[in-house]
Amino acid sequence: MSPRHAYLAMIALPLLASCAQEDAGVRVRMRPAEEAALARLADSLAALDPATELRHALAGGDRRFVAVCYAACEPIGVADSVQARLREGDTRVVSGTSDNVVSKGQRRVNAAADTFALRYNRLLLRELRQQSPD
Repeated sequence: MSPRHAYLAMIALPLLASCAQEDAGVRVRMRPAEEAALARLADSLAALDPATELRHALAGGDRRFVAVCYAACEPIGVADSVQARLREGDTRVVSGTSDNVVSKGQRRVNAAADTFALRYNRLLLRELRQQSPD
C-alpha cells in the first residue's frame, strides 16, 4: 500500500463513523471539521495519478481493481463479465465513498473516487490484456 493510500484510509475510516445521516427525510448538518476532512479526502483522491498509482501497484505485485461503494462495492468501468470472475480480495475499495450523500464534500469524494477508479481500472484492464491476450 502506498503512503498515499494509507493516508486516505486513515482519514476515511474515522470519517465514516462520524458522518451525519439522513433519517426519515430530515437532513442532519455535518460539523465543519467533518466537511473539511471530506474536502481533504476529495482533494487527495483528485491529486492521484492513476497511471503512476498503477505502476507502483504492479511493481509491488498488486493486480487488484479499484472499487467504490454505493449500494454495493464495485470496480467502476469493469464489465459485468469480468466482475463475475473476480474473487473476494480482487478489489481495493476507496474508503469514504457512499450512496448516502449528506454534503457537498461527500459528492466531491464520490466524484473524485469515480474518476480515479474508472481511469485506474481501464489502465489495469489494458495491462492485463497485454500480459494475457487470450
